[in-house]
Amino acid sequence: MAVSLPRVFARIVSSYDPGRLVQEHLHDHPIAGDSLTVLALGKAAIAMRNGASAALGTRVAAEVVVAPTIPRGSPSGWFASTHPTPSVRSERAAKALLAAARQSDGPVLVLISGGGSALAALPAAGLDLCAKAALLSDVYAAGADIEELNTVRKHLSAFKGGRLAEASSHPVRTLVLSDVLGDCLSTVASGPTVPDASSYADALQIVNRRCGMEAAGAAVEHLRLGAAGLREETPKQARLGDEAILLAGIRSFLRFAEQQACEMGATAVAMPDLLANSVEQVAGQLAAKIRTANARPAVWIFGGEATIVLPPAPGTGGRAQHLALLLAEKIAGEEGLQILVVGSDGVDGNSLAAGALVDGSTWSSIREAGIAPDAALLACDSGRALGAIGAQIVTGPTGVNHADLVFVQFS
Repeated sequence: MAVSLPRVFARIVSSYDPGRLVQEHLHDHPIAGDSLTVLALGKAAIAMRNGASAALGTRVAAEVVVAPTIPRGSPSGWFASTHPTPSVRSERAAKALLAAARQSDGPVLVLISGGGSALAALPAAGLDLCAKAALLSDVYAAGADIEELNTVRKHLSAFKGGRLAEASSHPVRTLVLSDVLGDCLSTVASGPTVPDASSYADALQIVNRRCGMEAAGAAVEHLRLGAAGLREETPKQARLGDEAILLAGIRSFLRFAEQQACEMGATAVAMPDLLANSVEQVAGQLAAKIRTANARPAVWIFGGEATIVLPPAPGTGGRAQHLALLLAEKIAGEEGLQILVVGSDGVDGNSLAAGALVDGSTWSSIREAGIAPDAALLACDSGRALGAIGAQIVTGPTGVNHADLVFVQFS
């Protein structure tokens, strides 16, 4: 039975409740003591905070919540910040989180979800946010994956890489919703409460490999001084009493997605292979799987995160729409096939869309609309091309963040 893939996605993100995961964990694994401080950071921060509040009640003495948007009339400890580019709001949010950790009178519960790296950003001493953001933008545009990007971030920061936990004199428990392949807790939101195994030398090597040995500026100089032992390294071991726990990662989210799709009537299967590598490689791998498919009708659900190399002046779109347009080229002329590529957070790159729905007619439809789709790929302008034929999917922020989803429907 064919289903509406956008409706399936809408059901998945509306039914998925990060707060319930937090509440269940705290019910099964209570935190001893009173005067708790709750710090929530990331795209799922509000839902996670609400789950903690339901479980802890009046034991919460202080809280700071940092999210992309917050409800009107939120308490003074709630901060709306910016993503994917950090701003003065990100600095203010990071300072508030650090201050709350320092001032805690009891155990600290930290709730982390993806997006936190940009939402809370405080440059290391001697750096300003512009210098830090400029280097990170160059590293990202050069195709760095999230682990590489966050290794650099941690070594340009006074907040990330375990430094938030160090600010508290009380035990810190961290609950994490992962948006990264492998669910490395020190990578999610750049691990503000998790020990960091990487070094300044690692960060500098990434910059040199991605941006060239000639990379310069205050941020690069900071890394060079750190690699020479002239800057304090990130914490390498967890403090006694601290703990970090994975609540859910991409694979568990895929299993939930499969369940929801099946309940809507699809013959859905969460695929075991997580999508990684460059967006071009991922498109080729998916196309190869589709060509050899023998299970019809069915909906395959993939999860993961591709990387993309951006031109100097990219157009509108993001990695989800770019992947969708690449796949539209590869399935051009095919019948009985639809593909939805979408960011689980509802935001793809610099566009207002979450992703796009394509089929065998998409490539030719774009041409008929007067746009060269191959040129749009070269310019990283997939959003404009897909938007011209109404193929974009716009949901707004979902409050969920477990990387990207790809739905392949055979009918």
